[in-house]
Amino acid sequence: MPVIGAEIEFYLKDSGIDLIKKNCDERQIKYLEIKEEKGESQWEISISHKNDVVAIADEILKIRESFKDADFSAMPFDSGYGNSLHIHISLPDKDGKNIFAKNDDEESLYMKYAIGGLLEKMPEHMRVFAPYDKCYERLKNGNDAPSTISWGGNNRTVALRLPTTTTEPENRRIEHRVAAADSDPYLVISAILEGIYYGILNKVLPKSEKIYGDASLKMYGLDSLY
Repeated sequence: MPVIGAEIEFYLKDSGIDLIKKNCDERQIKYLEIKEEKGESQWEISISHKNDVVAIADEILKIRESFKDADFSAMPFDSGYGNSLHIHISLPDKDGKNIFAKNDDEESLYMKYAIGGLLEKMPEHMRVFAPYDKCYERLKNGNDAPSTISWGGNNRTVALRLPTTTTEPENRRIEHRVAAADSDPYLVISAILEGIYYGILNKVLPKSEKIYGDASLKMYGLDSLY
């Protein structure tokens, strides 16, 4: 079973973060951390990794329903930072070994296949990741939101980010950064798993190069997400 974690961004309207934490305790929502984000009154909650696909989607939905004074819409304001749902995913084999792992920060062959499949399926899945018009405004806005079908290392301008795990290669994972915070978590996770399955089954390698700079720049010649 895949191991999945999530980060969800939101804006607080009036209440403080202590009330949000209290809501989590009352609803038995297990989170790794809640931290301030770049927008004014914007926060991000990180959900603990699970190997239960449905449970992680349930948790995302529970958070959105529990935080009554929070705004999870993709683009609450006309400018500034939007709200995203980042999905982190690794893939253990039958013995529990992560097939994305290597002893450095390069990509294993299976990880390259997974990336290739996710990139190829991304245009087809955009209606899931960005179900409303405001979702596309977030993607066009910049400010750490991806705008191209792209992948890279510790790079927050790409659609698929590969966090640095040099000291913990067993935690090697793909961070999918496209979905809006108000998208359907069940459909989002299903679409990501479909892309990974498609890539590994068909041995799809990424058609674009790994991006080290700003993936929105025209010099890279990448296809747009919108």
